[in-house]
Amino acid sequence: MDISLLVTILVIFAAALLGSYLRSIQRDRCLKSFDGFHVFVEMKDGRVIWGTMSLESTGMELLYRDSVHDDQHIETSYILYRDEYGNIQAIYRYTDQLTPENTERRNRDLERSFHPGLFRRLGRKSRDFINTASDSVNEALNLVLGRVRAPTVPVITDTSQKYLTQVGKNIIGYVGTRYDPLLERYVGSRVVIEVVEGDTVNEYVGVFKEYSSDFLELLDIFHPEQHTVAVSPEEPEKIQSDVEVRLDGAHLTLSNHHAQPVLLERLVCGEDERELNVVLDPGQDAALTLEEGAEAVQVEFKVVRSVDMIVPRAHALVRHRAERHDPERFFDIGVLLRWTSEAARREQRLRRLLAQDPTDAASASALAGLLIQRGEWEEARRWLEQALMYSDKLLDHGKRARQQLQRVENELQAMKRG
Repeated sequence: MDISLLVTILVIFAAALLGSYLRSIQRDRCLKSFDGFHVFVEMKDGRVIWGTMSLESTGMELLYRDSVHDDQHIETSYILYRDEYGNIQAIYRYTDQLTPENTERRNRDLERSFHPGLFRRLGRKSRDFINTASDSVNEALNLVLGRVRAPTVPVITDTSQKYLTQVGKNIIGYVGTRYDPLLERYVGSRVVIEVVEGDTVNEYVGVFKEYSSDFLELLDIFHPEQHTVAVSPEEPEKIQSDVEVRLDGAHLTLSNHHAQPVLLERLVCGEDERELNVVLDPGQDAALTLEEGAEAVQVEFKVVRSVDMIVPRAHALVRHRAERHDPERFFDIGVLLRWTSEAARREQRLRRLLAQDPTDAASASALAGLLIQRGEWEEARRWLEQALMYSDKLLDHGKRARQQLQRVENELQAMKRG
């Protein structure tokens, strides 16, 4: 038997086994910290899947707490394959929903990450070194293969050498994930990340825990969660996320029983569509008067939840170091990448209302919010100042308008410095 063929087969076989083993045990180090926790996976198409994460190298399984009955079967889990990770918008772990056991697990993980022992520090430095030196190792591998392929005894053929080179790259790639010296210095620090969500770029402040080649992981983010509640004479009272909505004839009352402020955004009751744009503090109520004979009333609002978040690096990046978190900026509006038809419709409607009644403080504040999304800071400031002239007409007496005006002033000052 030809010795060159035998050596080639043995080397290929050994390299394939090693590569397969490394691939089978390698899991994304950001996703690994959520393994075993109940999480919510938000997809780019708006779907939200939730369950206890069971992570493998080829994907994840989300195990439902309760079985889901379909027309033809009963579902107990959802499988998301690694090739589908590109469709993920974000993964959330709500800290206020953790069991005592999982809270302890999370605390131990944070202690190991932010106060690592000697072996953990050496392991991280070794992994970073391997990532940095991967190109050099690839070159060394090619050199070794060239030496083995001696002119007098062709132990490895041209085709085999090409295959082995590719195998070597795969092995090296699975030893560690991408090393970024710029991100490395921010691990354990509070940072600001920018996340593209649909047509909007939003900023979030959190503690930067980890990164991989595909994901960023942040902790203790105060995340505004969108909700919509509908009440009617048949169902006059509902409570959602500690926000109580009560309908009594032509009177609508909203009560915030949440531990954090609530942003009341919009109200829709038939043809009556109102931009509220007011902040309701914990324990505070707001009363609205509707048209007589009001039927179904729909209220849109945001509540603040403390979450740990994993976001794909494909649409998120670390932008700033943040020395502290300003609670007044819980509900900062993102910047629109594209002016949508819905935003244009709302803008025209608000301008029409203000032309009819310049003292309409709610419309002035709401219009300023849309202009902030478009980056029209000067005009936004004018409308906010006008809204504050009639702050007695606002449900929160101008608190939300003052928060937005402070942000506008900061942006204008930053433009002057730049």
